[in-house]
Amino acid sequence: MNYIFIALFVISLIVLTCTIKDRRHLEEEREQLEKIIEEGNNLYEKVVKENESLRFVKHDYKKQQQISNIVKHTQQHFEHTGHKIIDIILDTKKQEARAKNISFDFEVCKLSGWNITDGETISLFTNLIDNAIEAANKSIAERYITLTINQMDDSIIINLQNSKIDTERPLATDMTTTKMDMENHGYGIKIIREIVHNNNGEIMMSDDINKFTVEIKL
Repeated sequence: MNYIFIALFVISLIVLTCTIKDRRHLEEEREQLEKIIEEGNNLYEKVVKENESLRFVKHDYKKQQQISNIVKHTQQHFEHTGHKIIDIILDTKKQEARAKNISFDFEVCKLSGWNITDGETISLFTNLIDNAIEAANKSIAERYITLTINQMDDSIIINLQNSKIDTERPLATDMTTTKMDMENHGYGIKIIREIVHNNNGEIMMSDDINKFTVEIKL
């Protein structure tokens, strides 16, 4: 009888040991699988970020090239703000708006202490005004853009307003583009927000049915 009890005890120990080993093996497999999943997620996030950055660059490349070439070959220009790049952008975009029968009026001050890089300056103003031209171009009755730049103490206030059709609600769709190529368009407002954020600024947007307003404080 004692032999049977001992045999059963030994068998139980063997079964328990095998069970513990199996559990440890399963736990090791689970941890390894979780590590693989985590590494995969990190790689995916890295690829997404790199792809997003590449699209940002692609989106702005032509704008940068266009304005840079104009600045390079322009000896004389109208002085509005006293900042050559901004002044050339204003005149260039005014011509583009006029070609689409959109009135573009601006009232700006002489700027001092503009510390944003030339590249960011081009991206900021070209994306702001291009978005406004795109929206105003869909308007039927009023087709306009108004831009003011004021300097108050150490702050610069940029206010841009444009006409728009009442059926579009850009804020309700988080500024999602209405263009067909969803992957390559719609980066303008993201670039604007990033530039403002990088320069410790603030941006506010409002949609008033037939008018859209963007105000930036830098």
